[in-house]
Amino acid sequence: MVHADDASSPSAAAPSTPSAAPKRLVVADLTA
Repeated sequence: MVHADDASSPSAAAPSTPSAAPKRLVVADLTA
């Protein structure tokens, strides 16, 4: 799953990529 990969990736916590921000929002919505 994508959310599992993002959760384990430390770079996902930092806004290093613009696509990472909206991606995390979608992930949070799915897990909510």
